[in-house]
Formats: sequence, C-alpha cells, structure tokens
Amino acid sequence: MALSRNSIGYFVIALVTLTLGAVTALVFITMKRHDIGEPGYIVNPAFHMASDHLLYAEPIPPGWERLGTKGRVIFRGDEVTIENDRPTQSVGIEQTIELPMDVRAFELAATIQLALGIGGDKSWERARVDLVGIRDNGSRDFSRPHKLFEAVGTRPALEYRKIVEVAPDIRTATLSARLAKTTGRLTLSGITLSPAVERTEFTRASLWVRSGWLGLLLVTGAWFIATAAHRPAAITAVTLVTIGGVFALMPYEVKEPVMGLLAPVTSSADQSEREWTDRALHVVAFLILGFLVRVARRRDHVRKLAIPLAVVTLLTELLQSVSTGIGMDDLVDAVANLFGMTVGLGVGQDYVRKYYRRRRRSSRHRHRKHGSRHRSGDAGTHDDSDLEPDLPNEPSLANEPINNR
Repeated sequence: MALSRNSIGYFVIALVTLTLGAVTALVFITMKRHDIGEPGYIVNPAFHMASDHLLYAEPIPPGWERLGTKGRVIFRGDEVTIENDRPTQSVGIEQTIELPMDVRAFELAATIQLALGIGGDKSWERARVDLVGIRDNGSRDFSRPHKLFEAVGTRPALEYRKIVEVAPDIRTATLSARLAKTTGRLTLSGITLSPAVERTEFTRASLWVRSGWLGLLLVTGAWFIATAAHRPAAITAVTLVTIGGVFALMPYEVKEPVMGLLAPVTSSADQSEREWTDRALHVVAFLILGFLVRVARRRDHVRKLAIPLAVVTLLTELLQSVSTGIGMDDLVDAVANLFGMTVGLGVGQDYVRKYYRRRRRSSRHRHRKHGSRHRSGDAGTHDDSDLEPDLPNEPSLANEPINNR
C-alpha cells in the first residue's frame, strides 16, 4: 500500500525530531557544562556563633538574619534546623551577598534534610533553599534558575548541587533557607557558593543543537503551510510556533529585553497573581494554536493532529529547560500547555464540523436550484460528524484549489 505525501512527511519529521532529541540529550546531559571555582562569597557559611550572641534565647550567627517571628531556628555546630508548626507562616534564615562583577553563574551546594514537610497547593509553599538576585529597585529576579531545593514530605539527608544564575546588571542576591508556609523540620549544613564558568566546548555544541532545532522548526513550518487546507490559518499557527520556539532557545541576554516588554502584564506584587497570570498566558497561547492547527488541517482526522501537537507542547518546556535551565521544575507549565491545546482542538473541531455542515447545505441548495439529478448518496441520512477529506456529499471540495479551502 503506497504511503501518502502527508504520511511520508509525518514520518520524516518524527525521525528527525527523535534524532535531534538524542543529540540534545547527549549534549546537555552527558557533557560537562561548567568549570567550578573555589567556594566563597557566603559570610559565615558554617554558622559560627559570636560569643556575645550566646546570651540570647535564640542566637543568630553573624551574617545571617531571621525570617519570620514564629517557629524555631536552632544552630548546632555547623548546621541549622528550622522548625515550623504554623502553615500560614514562613520561618527561616537569609543572607544578603555581594556578587563579583565578572561572574553570573554559581554552583550552590548544601546537605539538606526535610522531615514531615506539609505545604500548600502553590509552588512557593514549600521547603526552599535558593539564591535570588536583587535588582536596583529592590525587586527580586525569579526569571533565572535560582532554586537549590524545593520540596514537601520527608527527604533524607543528601547533598544537593545546582547551577544558579543572576542577571548581568545585578550586584547583590539573597541566599535563604526557609519553610515557606510549610510545617515540618528543615536541616541545612555544608552550604557553599562557588563561581561557575560555562565551558567553550559546551557552548559550541549547544549552539549547534539550537541551530538544529531552529532549522527543523522552519522546515516543518514550510511543509505544514504547503500541505494545509487553509493556508492563512497555517501561516498564523507556524508564526506563533516559530516565535515561541525562538524565544525558548534564546540566551537570557537576548530574551530579557523581550521579557521586559511583558512586565506590565506578568509582574505583580502578589506571587499568586503572577503565577495565575503566567498560567493563563500559556493556556491562551496553546488554545489559539490548537484552534488554528485544526482549521488549517481540517481534512485530517483530529486524532492525527493531537499527538504532534502534544509533542510540540512538551518540547516547548523541554527545550527551554535543557537550554536555559528553567521550566522542567514547574510541570504546571506543561499541563497548562496541554490543557490549552486540548481546548483549542475541541473548539476547532466544532468549527470544522459546522463548516462542512454549511458546505453540504450550500451544495444541496445549488443542486436543487439548477435541477441537479446527482444521486451519489443519501444526503438526508449522512452523518454530519464525518470530517474525512472524501466526503460523499461534498463533490466540489475535491476540485477546489487548496489555498482557497
């Protein structure tokens, strides 16, 4: 049985995508990305007490500050234990760090143990250890990788190491460990902050990988437009995907000015409002994409479109994660993408069904008007949900120019 051009196109694109995915995994997972320098920058990382602090009921080591007025913060030797029994309060410690001018990436490491951590349903209601840059206006920059630890439940004492980053214009950052509206006990020791410099070999390999994904995106978009039943919708869909793909693959230095333009929409003093705004943007973007794809490929069965679209939604987050280190730690983004895509496909399916219903009615009206004796099928009993290209009651569609459908 001969394969159609569309089937061959799908197969080739899937094969190239799998190959690029394997190369991406090889580069970003197996290659050493950073050279790590000697640790520094943290004032009193071992939590040494000054003698005049021993008289206080809850002494705080020099260099550190208490977060919250409830709960307990206990220093024993070279470790700190944070306890909280109020789910509406946050308890922890924090330190403001002066950053060097020429280093923008750091390896943050510590041994962390969590016992009986019970948090809320928000991503920031967790046991957390992070390094967050502070801008000149006092706002905190959460756009770059900043988390060393974020969890609930019980976790054994393990050493964690993560690369965190700050923007080029940021000179100070806060290092904090806290139970953010989370009950339980968090123990921290052996905390270090070391400069991290990206290796030249990795930079070159990652550039080739990004170029490969961009090339695949452009070729796939051209094929999608050329074989679409509704080219205006296809062009719009490809444009949206291209903008999103290029944005995901951008380095931060190029991406930040664009993110600054969206600040009036996404910025808010309320963390919950920021999260919901971001989720809403994801849902709306993929809802529009799902609708446009369904309209553009209205002669394809909807199930034939669902799997490629689902892959696109997941690849968006995956590529953003492996190339910039942000995205995979928040699976809610991927869920929002899939939800928006599913709703968009559903709305598009309804639109396509109504489109073919109108075409059938128009065709019957023309046949009656001109006294047509065409009897190719029983139009009165035909199922309106039949959306396949070879509709028996739509003879005019077969000869219609593809760019006018």
